[in-house]
Amino acid sequence: MKAIHAIRSARGLGLSALGLAGAALAQIENSPAPVHAEFHTVPAGVLAGQPATLIITVKDGKGNTVRDLQIVHERAMHLIVVSADLSEFAHLHPELEADGSFRVQHTFREGGAYLLFADFAASQAQPMIAKFNLVVNGERRTANPLTASQAALRTVVTDGMRVTLTAAGTLRAGRETMLDFNLSEADGRAPVTGLQPYLGELAHFIIIGQEGTDFLHAHAMQKGAMRPRHDHADHDDSSSPRGSSAAGITTVSAHTKFPRPGLYKIWAQFQRNGRVITAPFVVPVEN
Repeated sequence: MKAIHAIRSARGLGLSALGLAGAALAQIENSPAPVHAEFHTVPAGVLAGQPATLIITVKDGKGNTVRDLQIVHERAMHLIVVSADLSEFAHLHPELEADGSFRVQHTFREGGAYLLFADFAASQAQPMIAKFNLVVNGERRTANPLTASQAALRTVVTDGMRVTLTAAGTLRAGRETMLDFNLSEADGRAPVTGLQPYLGELAHFIIIGQEGTDFLHAHAMQKGAMRPRHDHADHDDSSSPRGSSAAGITTVSAHTKFPRPGLYKIWAQFQRNGRVITAPFVVPVEN
């Protein structure tokens, strides 16, 4: 069991933004050869409430476009989009185009600063994270930064499902941690039914630190019934519950390690009866 992809800090990855209004480049660590990802949008000036195309091109050290990405959890690329205050969240999947770029259309609800984390693996390479910054034009909402009071709320009811987050003891930086997500119908009286694999897993957990520099992507294990899920490189796992629904699941767990103290936001994502359900949580992590 281990934490999945960790981006420790923008400085630690040597991320270099070329612009905040639609174009950026990121150097990526843990690749066997110099690899970078380039990002821009169409239109160049993104407006809240209007669809925009997000374009990511992966290139090698010679400037050649890298098209051959591994299929990891049923997709070649996962793109996490969050507002700078972590209030807005989207999990997108850019698709390969004829020019070798990966593109997806997205509409930002409000103006302001956004962070984008592209999660992918070039052929024969370990999974990588490229981080980009984007400023969206338009009316901005009042910032809603994470607070300790938000961390006290450990039960979310959404789309007819109740999700309660529990952990054994205090969460501490650098320590292996098991997070349990207890699932039931909205009234809390019966186990969830109709839960299905989402991108080959019982659940996905996106975790981002308050400052937007720490990024974790963990996958689920069914407590007491399923062996631990593996990292993205182990995507060809025949034990994955693909193609069938899981009845009566009461707890799904995530194994991870928070890199530093502070507040973190967790988005727990499940699929139920063909619908993706996202339950957000805030947790404090101590030294």
